[in-house]
Amino acid sequence: MQPSQLTVSSFSSYPEIARNEAVSNLPLLREFPLPLLASVLRELSRFDLLFPAEQDTIAGQLRTLTALNGQERIRVFSQFAALSVPSSLSEMDWVNAPKHFLEALTTHLWASHQIDAFHVAAFAYAATVVGSTQEVSPPLPRVSVVMLAPDLERTGYPLFRKLRPHGVFFEEVNTESGYAEIAAWLARRGAQLPAPLTHFYVDGSDPLIASRSPLEVLSWTGIAPVRQELLARMRRMTRTPGTGPEMARTEMAGLSPADFGLHRVGKDSIMDHFALSVLTEGSGSQIFSTTFAQWTARELLRRAQPVTLVVRFCPRQQLQPMNEMLSGTSASGAPDLAGSFVDGDMGAYYTWINQQRLPGASSSGFLALSESRRQAVAIGPGLARNTTSPNPIAIGKLLSLLC
Repeated sequence: MQPSQLTVSSFSSYPEIARNEAVSNLPLLREFPLPLLASVLRELSRFDLLFPAEQDTIAGQLRTLTALNGQERIRVFSQFAALSVPSSLSEMDWVNAPKHFLEALTTHLWASHQIDAFHVAAFAYAATVVGSTQEVSPPLPRVSVVMLAPDLERTGYPLFRKLRPHGVFFEEVNTESGYAEIAAWLARRGAQLPAPLTHFYVDGSDPLIASRSPLEVLSWTGIAPVRQELLARMRRMTRTPGTGPEMARTEMAGLSPADFGLHRVGKDSIMDHFALSVLTEGSGSQIFSTTFAQWTARELLRRAQPVTLVVRFCPRQQLQPMNEMLSGTSASGAPDLAGSFVDGDMGAYYTWINQQRLPGASSSGFLALSESRRQAVAIGPGLARNTTSPNPIAIGKLLSLLC
């Protein structure tokens, strides 16, 4: 089947919101070249499971294409239309299984020496369509907070050295009532903007702040049952003859929350799918709590574009032989506190970088805090760059300075 043959019934198996979005854009989808359309349908087919920010991005790109005249769309699509796609691929069920089609298409493009042309077409499309989509700043200034738990420390390590040039380094922070102050701050921000899937708290151990609407909580211990089952599946794959990295990756990508006994609906289903993607797509996120925290923060900023994000880095296990780490049992001996401290420091820097890529970055606030050293870096529109403050300050006061 070719894109021009699409009908309303072609999307009958899509979830409700995805189906409505596809049908409302049916005339436009019929004009797409197949290699590009499959990429669009991969996102549309799971539209119901995307964060609102992701849905807005896809809908905005489709609106941009619809607003072009016919000749302009032909120009935008031309480089994809020039790619040769054999009938063996076009006859696949690319409407309902776009991911499998794209895997087969990638193999064909490499084999037919068209992969470079595909990349050129993708960059041109992104520059025209994605680049022209208007970015909207959040209704509330975005703020991210990264905390390093009190037992994380590495003697002599220069803390937050990559962040200090961008804000104020506070040498003495009162952390005694820190979590209560952060919880109160989160509650106030939630009351200011009670939209779902907008405020998130990620913890690398047991969460110290309770889940309370509209705050979404993801934690290392909370996701433990899914993580342990996933590790068990990974162990079985390593013991199965003929299961190479590509086959294992395909199997992992095909998993859904239902495979782990999760059948929640609405925004809870979105969170379940997101949590599973963190574990199946992140390298080491199933094994190291610091990797889980960093990858979750990265993906939340990229996908959900949260208005509020709090991340706490906690002790991770020591590095062990791969078979032992895949066993899913607790590491023997003490946790790697020094390595976790470095992970948290770098995780704070990466989180700030990822936040800077989002709309409204110039008015956003950022705080990185080490509980063991009682030191912090605060970055915000009203804060001086590359300065140091020796004066004692409470966490609540720090939060009020961010934006």
